Amino acid sequence: MTAGKMLMHAADDHLTQDNKPDTTRSDTLWSLILLESDLVEALAMFRIFGPSVDNQSHALASWWAGYRFTWWGSEADSYVSAACADVVMSICRMAAELDYKEWQTGVRQAEFELSLIQGDLPE
Repeated sequence: MTAGKMLMHAADDHLTQDNKPDTTRSDTLWSLILLESDLVEALAMFRIFGPSVDNQSHALASWWAGYRFTWWGSEADSYVSAACADVVMSICRMAAELDYKEWQTGVRQAEFELSLIQGDLPE
């Protein structure tokens, strides 16, 4: 499973009614750890071999991480478990390092959508 697919799978598991991850469940922590592991592998491959054919999935993983964690609220203190917060921060750092431009694009997209929901259009 590519990093992008794993990220999307883990991100949509175990959401509460307000679109926040349900971090009270241990399987959420394991999903985050699996995602972190996939990002470690993708980042290692990127560092060793440089941009490759699979670079598109790296960009997708970075974009999706930026989008989802901005949508949820990326503050580590919003997570019930300290372990979940640590893994989330690691995922955010790796996704940004893998493709910072795509990370920022995902963040901006989520911020825009949240502003539409709240009725505050960005200028």
